[in-house]
Amino acid sequence: MFQCVHAERVRPKWIDRSVRRWAVAVVAALLLGPGARPAPAVERIEPGYRTRRTVLHDVTVVVGPGKRFEHRSVMIERGTITAIGPVTDVPADARAVRGPKLWVYPGFVDAGYEALLSDVKVEPARGRPVSFGEYALAESRWDNRKGLTPEFTLEQVAALPEQKLEELRRAGFVAAHALPRGRIASGFSGLVSTRSLPLREAIVVERVFGVFELKAPGGGTYPQTLMGA
Repeated sequence: MFQCVHAERVRPKWIDRSVRRWAVAVVAALLLGPGARPAPAVERIEPGYRTRRTVLHDVTVVVGPGKRFEHRSVMIERGTITAIGPVTDVPADARAVRGPKLWVYPGFVDAGYEALLSDVKVEPARGRPVSFGEYALAESRWDNRKGLTPEFTLEQVAALPEQKLEELRRAGFVAAHALPRGRIASGFSGLVSTRSLPLREAIVVERVFGVFELKAPGGGTYPQTLMGA
C-alpha cells in the first residue's frame, strides 16, 4: 500500500517578502521607465500602389472672405491636410500638383447624400428559372435575391449627374458620401468629389460601409407578402 504525502515547497530562508517586493519593483521600473516606447500602430495594408502624400505646390489658399495667401504649399497625407506653409521642396515620396493658377478653398463634406445615386437602377443577380406551374415549392428559393444587391459599388455607375454635383458645389460642398438606397441590401456607399471629373478620378473612397434597410419594398410580391414580411 502506498501513502500520499504532501511535500512542502522549500523556500530559501534568505528570500523574504521584502526582498521579493523589491525585485518586482525593479523589474516594473525597467519595463515602464523613460526608455519604454509604445507598440507601433498596425497600418492598414491596401492592395496596389497608392501615393500616401500629395503636395499642392505654389497655390493660393483662401481662408475667408478677403483673406488669401499666395505661393503656398499644402501637404495632404491619407486624405487629411497636415501642413500649409510657404513654398518648399516637394518630398521625394509625394505626388506634386503644381499650379500657380490653382486656388484652395475650405469646403463641407455631405455625410449622407442619396440624390447622387437615386437614378441608378441596379438589378439583383438572376437565379435559375423554375416552372412554378409544374412544381409546388414549399419554401422560398435560396437564390431569390429580390431587393438584395450587396455587391454594388460606385465603380458600377456610368457617371454622376452633373446637375446635382453643381448644386452641391454652389452650397459649398467639396465632397459627398453617396448612399445607395431603395433595396434591403443596397450595396456599398462611397465618398466622391463634387468636381467635374471622370468617375475613376472622382471616387475618393470606393467603399465606406454597407447600406442595409430593414423594410419591405413596394409591390405585391415577395418580400412584401404576409409570409415574406
